Amino acid sequence: PYQICFSSLYLAEMLALLYTNIFFLLLQTVLSAYEASFTFHLPASYEECFFQEVKQNSAVEIEYQVIDGGDLDVDFVLRGTSGHVVVSEQRESDGMHELTAKEDGDITFCFGNTFSHLTDKVIFIDIGVDRIYDENWGQIQNDGVDEEFASVENVTWVLRNHLESIQRVQEYIRAREARHRNLAELNNERVQFWSILSLLIVTVTAAIQTYAVKKLFMDDRTIKA
Repeated sequence: PYQICFSSLYLAEMLALLYTNIFFLLLQTVLSAYEASFTFHLPASYEECFFQEVKQNSAVEIEYQVIDGGDLDVDFVLRGTSGHVVVSEQRESDGMHELTAKEDGDITFCFGNTFSHLTDKVIFIDIGVDRIYDENWGQIQNDGVDEEFASVENVTWVLRNHLESIQRVQEYIRAREARHRNLAELNNERVQFWSILSLLIVTVTAAIQTYAVKKLFMDDRTIKA
């Protein structure tokens, strides 16, 4: 009986430590990670800027695609926490950039459509701020715990990263599909426009030529003998 009671208490203690580790791991993950993706409308002759708060040594990844509007191009400027320009691009259709924050603060990334006075743009953005994982954190929290239970923290961490990667790939594929669909529709509209214009030109030309030839055989002058 004593052996059974001791085993039950030991198992309950191990489960309590396991749930505690998972809770702190998920809490740390939520507080130290950020990822978002969205689509926004950029009017003609306009510039839109966004700000993202980061911590020192955080790895930031920004990806964008122009999925609709004009020639699918936009100006892009990325500034670090100190305000200096890290990336500057003109009239690009997509891009992916990474930077490491040297200090706490806000990074700024702007999209410009000032070169276009008629066409609006639709832009997809995906931004991720990677966590800073401290390997000693898991060791400190798992003192006195069996190695099997201590590895749950690392497995959960890896699983979280894989799920984030899958989600980002899916969002990227959806954005690419929307961009290609819009491009195909734009090309279809252009083909239809030039086809109709060509048909009108051919019709008008044929009518003019027919009238000119008919006019040659409709001379009312009489030939005197």
